[in-house]
Amino acid sequence: SNELIQKTRYDLSLMEQKILLMIMQKISPYGTEIPEIHFSVKEFCQLCGIDYKNGKNYINVKRAIKSLGDRPFWAPAMVDGKAAEVLLRWIETAIIEKEDGVVVLTMNQVMSQYLQGLTSRFTKYSRINVLPMKSKYSIRFYELLKSYSNLKVIRLPVEQLRSMLLLNASTFEK
Repeated sequence: SNELIQKTRYDLSLMEQKILLMIMQKISPYGTEIPEIHFSVKEFCQLCGIDYKNGKNYINVKRAIKSLGDRPFWAPAMVDGKAAEVLLRWIETAIIEKEDGVVVLTMNQVMSQYLQGLTSRFTKYSRINVLPMKSKYSIRFYELLKSYSNLKVIRLPVEQLRSMLLLNASTFEK
């Protein structure tokens, strides 16, 4: 949903964003319920071009999934026909099967209104365009621009863009 991209503020690491991409590719936009998401750490590493044989991949993916689950955000919603905001989490539960490195994720079903059954005002793009990106800001910026692709011209004040990307002066000092 464009609302999820344009009207929510969240600060995710590069790996967290790529895990979200992995999740989104496994959700049918035509469904009515978000299924359990299954993928292996090896599959994730291959998708992202990460050396799977690096001994820290399991730990890094586990850490990123926990961090992603700990990042709630407010999203616009309609409740009983009235405009509201709902506090959501990207991941409701996560299981990593140690023996085969399979990750099993569940998401809150309220998220389905932002991910499924959309007939208009949604953003679609190929993951191949963002997987090579090395910055969390470049992925978020790309998503924002794609969400406005139906417009010929978009004008955003610099301060609004900074707010959308959660950038502040200290970001540039690093």
